[in-house]
Amino acid sequence: MKIKRILCLLHYDDDYEADVVHELKESVEVEEVRIFNYSQYFLAFGSSALEAEIERLLKDGSFDIALISSSRRHELRPEFLNVLRQYTRLVFMLLDEEIFMLAHSWFLAQTADAVLITDCYGRYFYEQLSIPNLLWESFYPESLYYPKPATKKKYDVSFVGVQNRGERLQYIQYLMDNGIEVARFGAGTAGGKLGKEEMIQVFRESKINLNFTGMYQEPWVLKEFPFQYRFRQHKGRPIEAAMSGSFCLTEYAADMKEIFTQGKEIDQFTDKTELLSKVRYYLNNEEKRETMAQAACKRALENYELSKNWRKKLAQLEQIFTENEHSRPVSIEIRKNRIYETTLASFYLTYALIALKHGKIKNTGELFSRLIRMNPLSIGRGIFHFIRYTLFKTKTR
Repeated sequence: MKIKRILCLLHYDDDYEADVVHELKESVEVEEVRIFNYSQYFLAFGSSALEAEIERLLKDGSFDIALISSSRRHELRPEFLNVLRQYTRLVFMLLDEEIFMLAHSWFLAQTADAVLITDCYGRYFYEQLSIPNLLWESFYPESLYYPKPATKKKYDVSFVGVQNRGERLQYIQYLMDNGIEVARFGAGTAGGKLGKEEMIQVFRESKINLNFTGMYQEPWVLKEFPFQYRFRQHKGRPIEAAMSGSFCLTEYAADMKEIFTQGKEIDQFTDKTELLSKVRYYLNNEEKRETMAQAACKRALENYELSKNWRKKLAQLEQIFTENEHSRPVSIEIRKNRIYETTLASFYLTYALIALKHGKIKNTGELFSRLIRMNPLSIGRGIFHFIRYTLFKTKTR
């Protein structure tokens, strides 16, 4: 099977998934890459109109695959995605499975013909479901990141990103309390929020770029899966820093060793004391630090360059789809559970009220109609979920 035409179903126009899809459009020689923002269409025209439009786009069989970015919400129903299997192959891009897999994305991705996934170990869940999976380590364009010659280091230590997630603030404050100056960038910091090129320049000008692997977890997710507070996510930041030609010191994540070699290309810390010790060590050992940065840069350019990996992944997908062409079921049996039904009911209620607020009476009626056709227990749980986690949303680590 040859992939010539791709329909990209996106949730956002300005996030990483949108960036990589635009790079696909620019750098890979296929006949067509069409981008469709299903979240915007849902908000504007409602659920039934969204499904009708996507089916219209795919029904004639002209698109070889539908590349789907999961929104972690319910604009796309698994039952509808199952219908689409008769028209094309469904490929899901799953980038935050350490957070969302158990609570949401596996209900949608059960319909997948293949998944692209950043979670080095979560991919084996899809292996158990006999869903082909390709590791997407977080890829970036060489043309944007590759370092300019002899960039002068302006910062000893820097961190770019959301400051109040996980234990980031505690780590940074501990360094500062012990005499280490940390240049901070992001919303609410003195450095402010940076554009993409400004961020990359900070990477280049930093002796040590910090990366933190703790994640924001929705309170309701932790209630259902309390062990997830221990999960860590390797993030794309070490690859970005490496491709920029700079050294990265990262908080521990179990799958980081699948991305870079510790002690040769990158280093990790597990607590505040180790962080401080390693920051001091690498500030005082420039040759070691720069040797590791160069090794990481070489690996990043060879293994994690975006356009190169798009071509590679598409070739792998073509091989997968050719091999299973005669064994692929057109439809599958959809499975759901209490968690899915609860969040679905809460979603219907939330977006019915949003539609009502914006005067979209038809959309409101449609969503309320879908809500009242659900199981009464699911409706009750959904209302409780809406009140507790949407109206009175609280934050946790």
